[in-house]
Amino acid sequence: MLDDGQGATLFGFGEGTGDNAAIEAMRMAIESSKCIMQGAKGVLISFETHSDCPMNTLNDAMEMVHLSVDENANVLMGMNTRDNIPADYVSVIILAKHQPLSFTYTKQI
Repeated sequence: MLDDGQGATLFGFGEGTGDNAAIEAMRMAIESSKCIMQGAKGVLISFETHSDCPMNTLNDAMEMVHLSVDENANVLMGMNTRDNIPADYVSVIILAKHQPLSFTYTKQI
């Protein structure tokens, strides 16, 4: 759990293999580290997969998130692919806040 002074950020990690690797990884991430998704208003999700991983398997896992969080939640998802991991392997990291996520972009010169 991280706390930035604006409420706790809950962290979860999961991994899976096989035909349902993404769903297995997401379930593990949600259940791990007290990552309480119910009602979260801001969620950041990062998948790591083999480059051959079908995108629809990640969509199925994301549906689990959308069913758990606040209906107006800001859910952001990213994906990193690597060819040196098994083709049926997926890992996921989740950061969830019960307050809206806010982002600040600062251009460095």
